Amino acid sequence: MSSERDAVIARLEDDQFAIAMMLVRRDTGALSGDDMPAQQLKTLFVVRALHEPTAHDIALRLDVSAATTSGLLHRLEDRGYITRRPSPTDRRARIIEVTPSGDQFLHEMLTMVRNTSLEIIDGLTMEELTALAIGTAAVRREAERLERGQDS
Repeated sequence: MSSERDAVIARLEDDQFAIAMMLVRRDTGALSGDDMPAQQLKTLFVVRALHEPTAHDIALRLDVSAATTSGLLHRLEDRGYITRRPSPTDRRARIIEVTPSGDQFLHEMLTMVRNTSLEIIDGLTMEELTALAIGTAAVRREAERLERGQDS
């Protein structure tokens, strides 16, 4: 990598960290979300992001034990945010799904984050907004490429 590219990447990392810290200080409620502990929130996002995950899939993704995963899923189920159904391919496994209440909760969380982002974006000039849209589209393209497992 060129030193110019490294410098720009370092600047982006610094800016992203600074923005994250400003959002934490601002705390619009998006961080506390229904007083849900962070690990449960992370678990709910993982369940929503994966296609028909089992508890084992979730434990691997979160890098936690089966016992920890079981407790997290139990608490989310008690809140009415997930359900479990038998796996059609493995009698021992259960498929975890987000309920409509869980989807609504995630939507409300993301709406709070989106509203804060819109407040920030509102202060950008049209030129800055266009550049941000182009850059964001490029980042999304690369994220999708990585998700598909393709090389550059």
